[in-house]
Amino acid sequence: MRYQGRITRWSDEREFGFITPNGSRNLVFVHIKAFANRPQRPVMNELVNYELSDDPVGRAQAENVTLVSDDPGAAGSSFRRRISIAAAGLILFFIAASALGVIFLKGHG
Repeated sequence: MRYQGRITRWSDEREFGFITPNGSRNLVFVHIKAFANRPQRPVMNELVNYELSDDPVGRAQAENVTLVSDDPGAAGSSFRRRISIAAAGLILFFIAASALGVIFLKGHG
């Protein structure tokens, strides 16, 4: 199961931090290695999706962490994609309609 929260503590020197889950104050440990395909370091207040596991002592830790903006399964990302596709379709429609209008006017002018 995937969860969502924000990076609320991060130490670049130690390469770990904590996520505060949405709707909870319990911190979840996160190590830099838990981030999938991460080109840069996490920053404070980034919204992330993650899976939960337990460390050897039984404390919660995050795994398979992705930024919400990078996560294709994130809530809202497919909606934004559909809106972008619809907007592109409308733009192409108006370009085609304008071109046909110009052709029609030249033929009758």
